[in-house]
Amino acid sequence: MIPVKCTEQQRAAYTKAIIDQWHEATTDQKARGLQWYATAHEFAAEIAAGETHKGAGVLAALSANKSWAENCRLARKAFTEGRASGHVRDAITKANRIMEGTDPSEVLTMHL
Repeated sequence: MIPVKCTEQQRAAYTKAIIDQWHEATTDQKARGLQWYATAHEFAAEIAAGETHKGAGVLAALSANKSWAENCRLARKAFTEGRASGHVRDAITKANRIMEGTDPSEVLTMHL
């Protein structure tokens, strides 16, 4: 995990690593990567009955240490059952708060 507070040298190394990966990607990988955002947006809207912000928040809350497929499964299950499950308590609590109406930006804050 990348620390929120890092030195300028660390930040430069992280940035370089991302740019290096982009340059190594194939044309197909880049195209699929760009399409991912539209796909994720559509999925967030679908699972949350059109409330994209809420769906995206739940996806974010349940994403830590999960593959995209598992993240989607857990988020869909949470909306279907009305309660999140299958993750650590903190992630479940955050997802449930978002589903209950708390704005994701209040639940998923970054402490700098």
